[in-house]
Amino acid sequence: MVAKALAAAGVSVVVSYLAQEEKALHFVENIEDPSGNTMVIFVVISKEDEVGAIFHVIFAAHWIINLLVNNVGLQQEAAITDMIFDQRIRSLSKNLTGQFLSAWEFVRWGVVSELFLRVGKIIRL
Repeated sequence: MVAKALAAAGVSVVVSYLAQEEKALHFVENIEDPSGNTMVIFVVISKEDEVGAIFHVIFAAHWIINLLVNNVGLQQEAAITDMIFDQRIRSLSKNLTGQFLSAWEFVRWGVVSELFLRVGKIIRL
């Protein structure tokens, strides 16, 4: 919903996905985007090199990142009280590591590089 609202307001949107490429493409196709700037990127969000690659792709397209909506949101199909150890570890690995790596890359690109004025705020959902 956040991506749809931002795109409708004319903001360029990047949607990343781990699985279900067709679903991600369908989601982006249904965004009302007056600017026409939407991008779909495959990423294993818990892998540092892949998260870094997202930022390389975005900046190579000469996009400016004003806002990072950091919402990995991988959900196990079990109540938290019913999750086995491996499910809990997978959830932590994807959700916490993914959010940390995304925020870290976002800040790193802004602070370490010459692109400081090209980055903005982080929102965690």
